[in-house]
Amino acid sequence: MPLAIAVIGFLVLLGLSGGIEGGLAPQSNASTTVEREVSRSTPARSNNERTSLSDRFDNQFRRSGEVQGVSLDTRLPSVETLAARNLESTSATVRGSAMLRTYKDGVVFVVYGYNEGRVELLAKNYRSTNVAPTTDDRAQVLILDRRANGSEAYERRVSNLAKDTQYYFKICTEYQTLAGTKAVTCGSTKTFVTNPTFSVSNDSFRTPRISLRAPLNITDSEASFSGQVTMNDGVDGIPFLVYGESESLVRAVSENNRTFSSVREDDEELQKVRIATGLRGQYEFTLPLDGLDNGQQYFYRACVEYDGERDGLVCDSVRNFVTDGRDRSNKPTATTGTVTVSGTRATITGSADMEDFFDGVAFFVYGTDRAGIEGVVERGSFARISQSIDRLQRVSVDDDLDGRDSFTRTISDLLPGTTYHYRMCVQYEDQDDRGRDTFFLRCGTTQTFTSGQ
Repeated sequence: MPLAIAVIGFLVLLGLSGGIEGGLAPQSNASTTVEREVSRSTPARSNNERTSLSDRFDNQFRRSGEVQGVSLDTRLPSVETLAARNLESTSATVRGSAMLRTYKDGVVFVVYGYNEGRVELLAKNYRSTNVAPTTDDRAQVLILDRRANGSEAYERRVSNLAKDTQYYFKICTEYQTLAGTKAVTCGSTKTFVTNPTFSVSNDSFRTPRISLRAPLNITDSEASFSGQVTMNDGVDGIPFLVYGESESLVRAVSENNRTFSSVREDDEELQKVRIATGLRGQYEFTLPLDGLDNGQQYFYRACVEYDGERDGLVCDSVRNFVTDGRDRSNKPTATTGTVTVSGTRATITGSADMEDFFDGVAFFVYGTDRAGIEGVVERGSFARISQSIDRLQRVSVDDDLDGRDSFTRTISDLLPGTTYHYRMCVQYEDQDDRGRDTFFLRCGTTQTFTSGQ
């Protein structure tokens, strides 16, 4: 009974204390335990040295009255963000600590950037399985420990930061709850400012750079772009894309303009699209374009306007692409051919024409179930056709059909003296009524034959 009262008293005191503050512990791989000897004295420390996480954990036990063997299984991980240090013009050391308690294999990470809202949002929604690496200085994640256990102190130098800029950061840990779901606990948000660069002459000014990758997913009216901006010594960057049917107007943007707003659009000849505003440091972007003309050649380049010790506009090289000029009104067709029967073997033929579509799947369907064979078009795709021994079978003869081709396939092990049905089909990809890409099937007529004995 006295021991039970002591346990209850300990838990009440521990709850009233508001939890255990974490501090920076010297770098160590050892985990803190709750069963340290009470008789061990607290090491002497100077006024400038912070109390370590493990010692403060022990001190909490002393204040609350330590009870040997008390389990903390129900307590969540504790995380603390500490002030940054070693501040330089483009780098800083971020620090913090995490106590996983009884949770195992946690992911400890730091979220940092110069956009406080994005830092908070990224930390809140972080999941180690769905956050891709990025060089976006507005907010990004750096993993500190992929299999954290017990209590650890962390510090990591982050570089390639924007000069003379206020950054926000916080230390967090992702862990698996008792219910098997992922959860995130973070320390408070701290800030630091990269040291301003003094006595910088214009001769040492590093001009921003912008690079654009070749467009992807080009259709008859759309294209998708991606690229990266590195602001270097520039600030308040405004990256944008210029494109149009006139090569001379696209090329003249960097020669005749110094700002995004000074670029004058000229119908199909020249258009501009702003990508972002107020940039510093590095930034990755994606940009979808629509409303393009069918079968048209477009010229394009990416530019970025900047301020700072200098201001101006820089652009990458002029390149071009051509939108898809195919006629999508003519859909692919399939034609069922003849059959040659020899006992329980039959050779069937057919052809398919993709018209202006690409990457078709040409195949035969055959079997004793005529209704099932005639209904395969409703399945929508080759993969969704269910096979059923002799009743219905599907067999692909070309998985990447472009243009027109003819096909022959011999099928064996037919039931003797049995009526079979077959037809030629082709799968193609097109847009549905809502403009979404999906698969369709077109098939030839259904033909019939009877196997021999």
